[in-house]
Amino acid sequence: EGVGSNAPTVSLVASPTRIETNGQPAQLIWTSSGATNVVLNGLGTVGLNGSTNIFPGSTMVVYTAVATGPYGTSSASCKVSMPPTGLTIVTNR
Repeated sequence: EGVGSNAPTVSLVASPTRIETNGQPAQLIWTSSGATNVVLNGLGTVGLNGSTNIFPGSTMVVYTAVATGPYGTSSASCKVSMPPTGLTIVTNR
């Protein structure tokens, strides 16, 4: 955990947070301050600020950004949910 006011900060948001259609992308947007390195799970090292389109592979995916700087680390998470693939509706006859 970061110590003091020099610790890096990072924020991570997804838009939209709920995908209604299979195959529709979501956008991850992150910003950091005081960091020298930002790592996003599934993507590896990314820019200190940026955005990317992602295609979640399961019904709920949690993304975490970890910012590392000379005075510590911080992290932020967001989740993206989507309908189950191959969802079938069973009707009683």
